Amino acid sequence: MRKKKKCFPSVNVVFDIHKTTKANKRKKASIHVQVCYERKCAYFPTGIRVYPDQYRDGRIIGSQETIRLNAAIDELKARIWEYYDQCEKNDKPFTLSGLKADFKEEEEKAKDGSFLDFFYQRIYEKGISEGTRKAYLSVYNQLEKWGQIRTFADLTTANIYEWDRVAREHAKRDKFVYSYHKFLKSIINDAVKQDKITKNPYNNFKIARSFDIKHDYLAEDELQRFTEVELEDDSLIRARDLFIFCTYTGLSFVDAKKFDFADCTKTNGKYRYTSIRQKSGERFMITLLKPAMAVLKRNDYKLPNIDAHIYNRSLKTIAQLAKVRKTITSHCARVTFASTIAGKHDIPLEITAYIMGHANIRQTRAYMKLQQPRLDRILDALDDKL
Repeated sequence: MRKKKKCFPSVNVVFDIHKTTKANKRKKASIHVQVCYERKCAYFPTGIRVYPDQYRDGRIIGSQETIRLNAAIDELKARIWEYYDQCEKNDKPFTLSGLKADFKEEEEKAKDGSFLDFFYQRIYEKGISEGTRKAYLSVYNQLEKWGQIRTFADLTTANIYEWDRVAREHAKRDKFVYSYHKFLKSIINDAVKQDKITKNPYNNFKIARSFDIKHDYLAEDELQRFTEVELEDDSLIRARDLFIFCTYTGLSFVDAKKFDFADCTKTNGKYRYTSIRQKSGERFMITLLKPAMAVLKRNDYKLPNIDAHIYNRSLKTIAQLAKVRKTITSHCARVTFASTIAGKHDIPLEITAYIMGHANIRQTRAYMKLQQPRLDRILDALDDKL
């Protein structure tokens, strides 16, 4: 009697199993690990979503989190092979249903774990900036000190209302109350995605974010004075060049730090730059306008490399020399782009949001100050069409 040939499972990484990006290349899709055995296949989610051009031959490319994401995929694949090896060792038949049951059992065990431990672990798993990580840690420390939410079983709507009370007692401004909820909710959403809890306690709780935060920006006349004021100190000149570049591109200070002209492409005689925002992870695309190109030409196509503290201090000095009576910081350039540059030229809100890499269009609306001249132009144009 002929001995049956041994069959091994096939383990592969697959992108967009539902083909959601076929018609839209700017849409993210999920990565799954596919396990095929005896003409049947099962799919295991990795929890990773990327753009089509960030996936190639089973690996993540072109992402700031490439190493971490690929490590997570490798870990999931290793876990599958570990189950197969255990079946071989214990002379137990390998089946896809058995593999699914093993994964489910591990997930059930995790549900009984500590939410605080999960919170702390996710802080260092997330692909976020150090500033954002510190904000998460601040909320974690307050949550640990409070002590009413420790396990996954403590995640109830009643406790979220209590957390809101704690936030209002400790936060000095409305936006900080929102942050208390934003960071906790983000971790809870991760717990839901990983099936550690089945019901999100925030489903029955809503807090309105305050978008009336004052962002200083330069009006057209102030920007002109800031740009034309005579400077003799080289460090001030370099700081102003960086500020002007960010003003005409909408780039944040941290995203400007990683800008490389070599990454630009030229279409229709203009240079375009596409990247991923470090803070939000959102894709953005900018065109290098004439003032931005002038800055690059003056600096041999390399942006000035300035420490953030020195940069902000220099901007305040320039503002004083230009007789601009506002608190000018690195962030002011980004808001000036939204309010003065985009606003003056009536760039639609959704386009401005994409250029700035905002995950939420409400944030763009908070940046764009609807100035009276712009409102007059829009309504006059409407009246002419009627």
